[in-house]
Amino acid sequence: GNSLSHELVGSLQTVWDEIDKNASVRVVVLAASGRLFCTGHDLNESIDAMADPPTKLAANRECSRS
Repeated sequence: GNSLSHELVGSLQTVWDEIDKNASVRVVVLAASGRLFCTGHDLNESIDAMADPPTKLAANRECSRS
């Protein structure tokens, strides 16, 4: 499965923003090509972000937005 890295979350947010602009889209299905889509956050990136409070806050806001 994929881990939710900052890069993946950013890419997903870009897609969500584009979908949000399209009034004809009423449903979005996010599915895995394999057995599972996501294994959770990238723990190495999360640990690095915890060391820097502004980065941690920005990461939390971005995840909450997604």
